[in-house]
Amino acid sequence: MANQEHLDILKQGVGEWNKWRDENSEIVSNLREAKVSDEEIADCNILYGATMPDGNRYDGRFSLEGDIAVAREEGINTDDSSAMARWYAGAD
Repeated sequence: MANQEHLDILKQGVGEWNKWRDENSEIVSNLREAKVSDEEIADCNILYGATMPDGNRYDGRFSLEGDIAVAREEGINTDDSSAMARWYAGAD
């Protein structure tokens, strides 16, 4: 079940969510059973490792800037779609 506090922060907008994420980077953003739209999700900065509302791990479909920055920091070739898919799947 999604954490209500996290949903409340997400609903405050991208700026508030990203600020909270920067301050709480150790917490994993589980969106399972959350009621959020693709547009709201696409406005996020980082979703790497998140569990999406359908129960699957976030797969990078929105090419979020924060995810790409983290992948680069970890040495992932962000221009290689196969490498990115493995990274999002937790295989890299």
